[in-house]
Amino acid sequence: MIPLHNTEERYGSVAMFFHWVIMLLFLILVVLGLTMTNMEDSAEKWQLYSLHKSFGLTLALLVVLRIFWRFTNPVPLLPETLKAYEKFLAHAVHIGLYGIMLIMPISGVIDSYAGGYKMDFFGLGLLPKAEKRSEWGESVALMVHVYGSYLFYGLFFLHIAGVIKHHFILKDNTLRRMLPVSLKKS
Repeated sequence: MIPLHNTEERYGSVAMFFHWVIMLLFLILVVLGLTMTNMEDSAEKWQLYSLHKSFGLTLALLVVLRIFWRFTNPVPLLPETLKAYEKFLAHAVHIGLYGIMLIMPISGVIDSYAGGYKMDFFGLGLLPKAEKRSEWGESVALMVHVYGSYLFYGLFFLHIAGVIKHHFILKDNTLRRMLPVSLKKS
């Protein structure tokens, strides 16, 4: 049984839950975002936008909880074999991912509100439509949201590249400490 809290050797079940659910939500958001932005105007397109917003707000809440959990629990130590620049890069990528996980929902909400669209949360009205549209606010927020997605893709790629390096090249426990199931050491 995996303990709730993190230890110096591995992440606990709460951190694992946040990690994997947030990853799944981001994948869903990427698929929804790419699909909806390439659709012609239709009822189905606006349903996907509504779903995208709902999952985005859910993600924002989980990210805030994850950050709180991260700062109230020890984090497993990085392998001692890593060089100083590798440790710096690992921390920088994680900080970047946390930052983008906050920026994306915030910019999405601002884009929606400034664009005069309602903020829906799984069918519940969350924010009323803005009385007056702000084209400038909408375009700036949309730009942040779009370029933020590119930054997310880059950081996600670096994160996955690090996982692959640790697991298949360095053959350390970095991946295993975040998995809820046991992988035998290769």
